[in-house]
Amino acid sequence: ARQPPNVPYPIGAQAGSSVTAVGASSPPAPIDHHSALRSSGWPVRDQGQRGTCVAHAMAACKEALAVRAGAPSDQSEQFLFWGAKQLDPSAADGTLHGYALAALHSHGLCGESLWPYVSMPSPASVHQGPPPSPAIAAARSALHVGGGVTSPSNAQALYQALLRGPVAIGVPVFADPANPAKDNWNIGGMMEYGRVMEPPRRSVVVGGHAVCVLGFAPDAREPAGQGWFIIRNSWGTSSWGSWLPHGTYWGPESGYGQISWSYVDSYLWELCWLY
Repeated sequence: ARQPPNVPYPIGAQAGSSVTAVGASSPPAPIDHHSALRSSGWPVRDQGQRGTCVAHAMAACKEALAVRAGAPSDQSEQFLFWGAKQLDPSAADGTLHGYALAALHSHGLCGESLWPYVSMPSPASVHQGPPPSPAIAAARSALHVGGGVTSPSNAQALYQALLRGPVAIGVPVFADPANPAKDNWNIGGMMEYGRVMEPPRRSVVVGGHAVCVLGFAPDAREPAGQGWFIIRNSWGTSSWGSWLPHGTYWGPESGYGQISWSYVDSYLWELCWLY
């Protein structure tokens, strides 16, 4: 992902104070959209060295909705990212949920087998297009209807959207200016549990990332006293969340993880739903 327009935390902005309370008497009820999906043999993807996290997060939402409708499918992140970049005026790697949703409406989405994902960047073009003709034809016959994007948003809005089904989110990534290579999504001892670290005050925004949100686990010990949103990342299973499930950490299996209500409420850039 990259920075959406008109958000309060642009690249280089310093982390603010986290939310410490929301005034609720008890954490919200749990939500679980992931157990049935995982039991169907739904592998975690790996976006590799490309900025295609938005496409991966939204393709995961599409696949989740397909399973719920009784028609499991493996969607082409390659095609979705290409479609988004046809509408995105930026030539840079990465995109926004709004462009990806518009691409689903106008270009559609084909199956993975018609245009398999390539994890390595191409010097020719960031989107690696054009797609094969069969992929274009199949996608055109499967245009998406519905969905929406809110930017910026907050934890309560995410929770309400999640009650209806999986959603995709975009959030800023923070790092200490003195050590920008170690951001708060890649802290040793935490990333293995899939836990996104609360950004220290001295940290600044160094980028953005998108994930698919598939559940909510109440936890009064969470910084805002509410709980953790269960996320499905697109960084494979060998490092991110590699120690899951384990002990009391919220996370169903390797490749998944958790992000706090506090983090989302303070910094949610984009909230996208497809239903």
